[in-house]
Amino acid sequence: AEDLELHPPKNPWSHSGWFDSFDHASIRRGYEVYKQVCAACHSMRFIAYRNLVGVSHTEEEAKAEAEEQLILDGPDDTGNMFKRPGKLSD
Repeated sequence: AEDLELHPPKNPWSHSGWFDSFDHASIRRGYEVYKQVCAACHSMRFIAYRNLVGVSHTEEEAKAEAEEQLILDGPDDTGNMFKRPGKLSD
């Protein structure tokens, strides 16, 4: 019997070299599609807005994205929960 080894194909990905990187415009479009379509059913609750910085957004853009959301926080000094604008850590 002859031993056959199977290896995965080697694809020439545009982001696989030492000095190559992802297409940031494409990543940004993907995020916009997620936000407009996918977010209705699928959350990214384990991803903080700070994870967008340097990938698809600048720090200022990520802060603006976060601030668009109202986050449940608290309790305050009287024991009540309240909503506040999001932060990069949310």
